[in-house]
Amino acid sequence: MSLDPSGWDFDLFRLFGLDDLLVAPVLPALVPTFLASPPRLASAGRSFALAQVTGDQQAALLGLGCRAPGDLAINYGSGAFVLINVGDRPLRVPGLLTTLLASWAGGAHGTRARYAVEGPVNAAATALEWVLRRLRLRLHTRDLDAYLGPDPGGARAVHFLPAVSGLGAPRWIPGARPLFSGDLRNAGPRDLLRAAVESIACRCAEILRAARAGGAPDSRHAPVPVAGGLVRCRALLQAQSDLLQRPLRVRESADATAVGAALLARDGPDGTFGPRGGRGGRDEGDLYVRPRISADEAEARFGAWERAVYGPGAGGLSPRPAR
Repeated sequence: MSLDPSGWDFDLFRLFGLDDLLVAPVLPALVPTFLASPPRLASAGRSFALAQVTGDQQAALLGLGCRAPGDLAINYGSGAFVLINVGDRPLRVPGLLTTLLASWAGGAHGTRARYAVEGPVNAAATALEWVLRRLRLRLHTRDLDAYLGPDPGGARAVHFLPAVSGLGAPRWIPGARPLFSGDLRNAGPRDLLRAAVESIACRCAEILRAARAGGAPDSRHAPVPVAGGLVRCRALLQAQSDLLQRPLRVRESADATAVGAALLARDGPDGTFGPRGGRGGRDEGDLYVRPRISADEAEARFGAWERAVYGPGAGGLSPRPAR
């Protein structure tokens, strides 16, 4: 495949000392999601056209049903990803990433595209693993709820910053370290582990607050589809629903990426998204998690976490999102 340097940022190549890549044919071409002249591939004696190219997070967002501006999804894995469909114009939100959701070449208006904003949480499951090792607990994700027991309710005395691999969106502090704070004098292993679980929900809520402040569209009352290995932890999902004051729709299936790619193929290269359908639509077996606390209590809980992990005495972290 020949190189097409249109759209490259040459200054970035030079900044990272990759000048040689500008003259060596080692990079793939930049192409739209739907290829105008798809190459033909052969497999098992059959020939077929490769007409679509997409990425895993982009396909997963569509596979989870987020096909209209304002639709968002959260994927909880080793890290966590918050993605929001922002429509046909790129949106720059301070502290978040702008990504191309899908693009179509040709037509009366030239290349058309759909965009998303993304906020990565560097550590989710890996943060829980970090805490479990230090507490000398051997628990699987499916065991977390039984170990934590019932939600104690009320204000939290212990807070955690899950910065095992630095801090991602929206603050971007590479040197940040994991931190417990609050009243630790009488904190037991369950208190510390609950703080770690709920910190993932706090980080995702922090990203969505930044997106809203930056003008991202928001379907405020629609259920938020969530997926990934950590959806087996009900304590995490309840904390997330409480902080967002929105219901969550749980998708335990691991096929969101494949479904998103299939839906794109179904829609075809005409630049339109069809109805949600498939695994992106509502299934009878979906689990819904709904808020159990008031909006005022949710605001107070998030504010207490934010002050505890970013305020004075919290390791010198910046109290403001990156610009």
